[in-house]
Formats: sequence, structure tokens, C-alpha cells
Amino acid sequence: MIRDRCLTKYIVEDLLEKMVFVGGARQVGKTTLSLHLVANHFKGYEYFNWDNRHDRKRLIASEWSGSAELVILDENWLIS
Repeated sequence: MIRDRCLTKYIVEDLLEKMVFVGGARQVGKTTLSLHLVANHFKGYEYFNWDNRHDRKRLIASEWSGSAELVILDENWLIS
């Protein structure tokens, strides 16, 4: 079981009003934190990982649900 981190409460509060960027070194738990947030704090979400070819194609084609409460863009998708 994954525990809430000390910043989880603040991240969730911010996500209700704005975009949040989670950054850090490799293998520190950014993806785990993101997936934990949706599993425990949000109902509808979309998850995209730029390293996944199918996800990348869907992002490029703007194929995501407009009804998602939260959209997670994972990995180096902003870096070309």
C-alpha cells in the first residue's frame, strides 16, 4: 500500500484549480505518485505516457476525453 506523501494534500488542492508539474530525478516515484493521486483522489482521468507509442499517437491526434477530471502526461513528452 502506498501512503500519501507530505505534499499530496497540497498537490490535490492545486489540481482542483490549476495545472501541476511534478519534476525530479529518475526513479524517485513521480509516476507512482501520479497514479496514486488518481486512484485515491480523482474519479475520471486519462493517463498518457510519451514513451508508449500508442499514447504518443493519441496525443498527437488530440484523442482524449473532454470529460476527464484529470489528465496525466508522463515522462519526457515535452522534450523533443
